[in-house]
Amino acid sequence: MPEPCQFISGKLPRCSIVRPTATRGAGAVATIHGFNQDGLFIGHGKEFIEVLFSLAAAADRAKRER
Repeated sequence: MPEPCQFISGKLPRCSIVRPTATRGAGAVATIHGFNQDGLFIGHGKEFIEVLFSLAAAADRAKRER
């Protein structure tokens, strides 16, 4: 259903968008977790995985400046 999307740009016309309605199970940590479960990082050391999850957690905590 078309709605104004002020968080994207107030200059855009009414448009339909696809976006999550909840962040549970979404975000950087969830993405890295999924990649890890899929075996994307096989062969990488434990330290690499820990750093990757740390960066993902920081990304999930980040807030956009206005």
